[in-house]
Amino acid sequence: ALVRGGWLRAAGISLLAASVGLSVGVNAWRNVPKLPVAAGFQDRELYLSARINSLAQIRSVERLGGRVLLVEQRVYYCNVPFLAASDLQRLVDFDSFASAGEFRRFLDRESIRWIVANRAPSAKTWGFQRLEQRLGPDFASIRVVRDGEAGETVRYRVD
Repeated sequence: ALVRGGWLRAAGISLLAASVGLSVGVNAWRNVPKLPVAAGFQDRELYLSARINSLAQIRSVERLGGRVLLVEQRVYYCNVPFLAASDLQRLVDFDSFASAGEFRRFLDRESIRWIVANRAPSAKTWGFQRLEQRLGPDFASIRVVRDGEAGETVRYRVD
């Protein structure tokens, strides 16, 4: 490698090897906490519940049954029928509901029994939070009742 184009080629190969080594090292360092779970030494649910603030409410509605309006980015942890709704998943546009009655008709049409809403600043659920602020006490008038709270995640029961 050093015979023709020598030092430049060696420098390029060295830079490539260093960047691959650095990237593998960073990924290994980030994934070390997951190793006990991956090896089976720690329970997966225990690990996830310590890191995902909405998991307790998701698991509670799974036990209670019914379709869920999941206002959360990490919908893949839900094991019952759900409708995903966050600012990244634009299937549900909370800003389009002009009234509480319109929101209630949507819930009935979609057969929603529960709403689980993650309110963490990083959850990207601002559309639902604006709907809550806009409708305020009207949630009760359409029989959507706050049924539980765990940290920054709220559960509503749709009667």
